Amino acid sequence: LDIEHTAGELVVQALQAHKHIFGTGTKTLLFMIASLAKAVIQLLKLDIPSEKSLHVINMTLAALSREVENISITTQG
Repeated sequence: LDIEHTAGELVVQALQAHKHIFGTGTKTLLFMIASLAKAVIQLLKLDIPSEKSLHVINMTLAALSREVENISITTQG
């Protein structure tokens, strides 16, 4: 897959990790949390207030959720 959007890359990496591991999803969850933490740190280094960082992260998570739902519907249907 040719994913250009950072959020899309994150989703693909998480899905590949889950497929590879076939675990409970804990490792994928930790991966996502670590990635989000890195993003927050980068935003703070750019002097972006934490409130705005959280807003951007919440918007990104909502978009990721929609994309995962779309992938799920596509593969099931």
